[in-house]
Amino acid sequence: MEIISTKTIVAGILKIYLAFFGLDHVDATELECLATNVYFEARDQDVIGQRAVAHVALNRVKSPNFPDTICDVVKQGPTYRNRPDLPRKYRCQFSWYCDGKSDNIRFQKRNGETVDIVYEAYWTAAAEALEAIVDRSEDPTNGATYYFAHKLVKPRWAEVFIVSATIEDHTFMRPE
Repeated sequence: MEIISTKTIVAGILKIYLAFFGLDHVDATELECLATNVYFEARDQDVIGQRAVAHVALNRVKSPNFPDTICDVVKQGPTYRNRPDLPRKYRCQFSWYCDGKSDNIRFQKRNGETVDIVYEAYWTAAAEALEAIVDRSEDPTNGATYYFAHKLVKPRWAEVFIVSATIEDHTFMRPE
């Protein structure tokens, strides 16, 4: 039984894109970080919503106010002094990363059978992430570096930014 993981899906997508589109090398670790972020933040959104989440992370990488790599952007936030690998609960930039829940994505049942809906959702997230990384998709957020789920929260920090787009369940914002 072959084990399906985020790494095997990312490797598969990279193989297809590199072969068919003649793309230069794409860092698989960076793609996995972005794809996983898109999956957890927007897997229930259509491709435009997923693309928007991908572009926010990339817009942050381009900004001097955020870390310089995708993985560092996705994992940004305070950690515990004695456990620098452990993010402080509910204090990071992307809620899924520090909500205390497992970040393991289960693509298979215990008997090895693939959970198609999970596999397809991650594949779509990874494809949108790759399209954004290689600049094959337009930024639907108009340069946003922040967003929030407007049906769930209205954060205080949003008062100092301007709305650049509203896509599905998210409001996207950027500095003026």
